[in-house]
Amino acid sequence: MTILFFLIQIVYSLLQAAAIFAGLEHWLGWPNWVCALVGGIFVFGLRITPITVPLGIVGAHYGFQWSWPMSLLLFFAPLLLIITLAIFSRAAGGTKWLVRW
Repeated sequence: MTILFFLIQIVYSLLQAAAIFAGLEHWLGWPNWVCALVGGIFVFGLRITPITVPLGIVGAHYGFQWSWPMSLLLFFAPLLLIITLAIFSRAAGGTKWLVRW
């Protein structure tokens, strides 16, 4: 089961990185190699969320031709999942199983 979650996380992260690259290409109009270089620095090096998240949302919308809700969900789905788990865990009377996360 752990391997399955790991593979899902890898695919999800690569999809987010591709959306950020598409956002750079669409928003700034730079060549592919420059977008890959700058995007790689942002995604794997700096991890500046206020820059990468809007770039990724724009890239998913315009580059992947996704709707705005799907573009937002690509970057905010983990947060929504964590909030939902916390609410249901609190309603069930404890948070012991969430300590691991």
